[in-house]
Amino acid sequence: MVHGINLVPRDLDVLISPQDFSSFVRAFKIYMPEGDNDLKYSINGVEIELVLIPNLGHPIQVLFLDELIPVYTLHDELSFYQQRPGKEEIVKLIKEKL
Repeated sequence: MVHGINLVPRDLDVLISPQDFSSFVRAFKIYMPEGDNDLKYSINGVEIELVLIPNLGHPIQVLFLDELIPVYTLHDELSFYQQRPGKEEIVKLIKEKL
């Protein structure tokens, strides 16, 4: 939405570095099935997927609705999605926007 791509999300992808994975799991363990180290789970009916990215780079700050929020460039997003199977439609949308 911030990049101007008209897309209604079905889920929430959380990009996280591998070194931060255990901290994230500890913080959100009440939402994860017990004994499950899966990268997909649900919070209040919203599907959450953790995406481990070795190099998250440096997001830029964008003013959106009077708030500064960290956002990756579309080039970074394209790189992230190209590494993930099943995300061809999103890759296509990003390439069209670029």
